[in-house]
Amino acid sequence: MDKLMDLRAHRTKEDALAYLRAMAAILFKQKKDEQAQRTNKVIGQINHYLQSNLGKDLSLARLSEVVYLNPSYLSRLYKQHTGINLSEAIIELKMAKASELLLNPVYKIHEIGAMLGFENAGYFTRFFKKNVGMTPQEFRDLRNK
Repeated sequence: MDKLMDLRAHRTKEDALAYLRAMAAILFKQKKDEQAQRTNKVIGQINHYLQSNLGKDLSLARLSEVVYLNPSYLSRLYKQHTGINLSEAIIELKMAKASELLLNPVYKIHEIGAMLGFENAGYFTRFFKKNVGMTPQEFRDLRNK
């Protein structure tokens, strides 16, 4: 910083200007890196929260409270960083967890639906079929053969 403020530290105005530009580039890169780190931290927090709370409130309002961001901004940030919408991420996580749980015959289908936050087995079955292409029972039968 001292060199930036001391005109005698540079042989010419052009040297001083070149030094100023170099310092500005360094500062902008640092700022960009800090922003990327903050974004990665927020996305990591959201993904961890989603995985840990699949059966709970995963509304955009709730997720924005978790990371202290505006819901609209969070939605755009997540999409820009991951390439998918938050709702798509939630669906993918729920279907992966449902598929995993369906492999264990100990759990009844309605219990799995409840674990994933579905209020009734019928809605869970329709949701699963829409996203996987078969009912939970068909999926279970196919995988357990």
